[in-house]
Amino acid sequence: VVAACAAAVLAQAARNARKLKAFRELEKEVHEGKCYLTSNGHGSVLRVVNLITLRLERWDGKFCVEVGKWSLKEGVVKQTRARLPGSKMRAGELAMQALRRLTGEELSVLNPQIGGGTFVEVEEAASDSYGVPTRYVKTNFIAKTSAPTAKDTSVIPLGAEGFEVFQDIELWVAQEDFLDNDKTSVYAWVTD
Repeated sequence: VVAACAAAVLAQAARNARKLKAFRELEKEVHEGKCYLTSNGHGSVLRVVNLITLRLERWDGKFCVEVGKWSLKEGVVKQTRARLPGSKMRAGELAMQALRRLTGEELSVLNPQIGGGTFVEVEEAASDSYGVPTRYVKTNFIAKTSAPTAKDTSVIPLGAEGFEVFQDIELWVAQEDFLDNDKTSVYAWVTD
């Protein structure tokens, strides 16, 4: 009985520690201007995130998706849900400014040509990270790249250690020194 009580206390402490960590991360995100908190009209907290995404298509009809993040600490790619490249907008930043930041930094080697218009989507869901109801306001851009391959990208060899889950996909990063950086985005070219 004592062991069961101790296990329950430890489990509760772990849950509280995770909640405290998530709260601290959310507090940091609000302070950095990456989201804001408001009421949903029913008295509950609603997290609002403004972000941009880019559908970047290359010459052969394939488009770019982010499939993971390189974890320097663990030495592996942490697989994420495949998604279009994007960025949270910063406080006071317009969608076009956030797009320029994304295409001027991480994706500059592909020389994306923006065109084809934009559209806005609004989605509400519980945040995976914080468990808080969240409204995602996405401004979606469309671009093309005529480069058959990016000159300054590093292609990750198929079957490389730590990348076994991606056996049949050409993975790449936009930084040659990605092995020395933490949280580097890993991309793939895919079809619809």
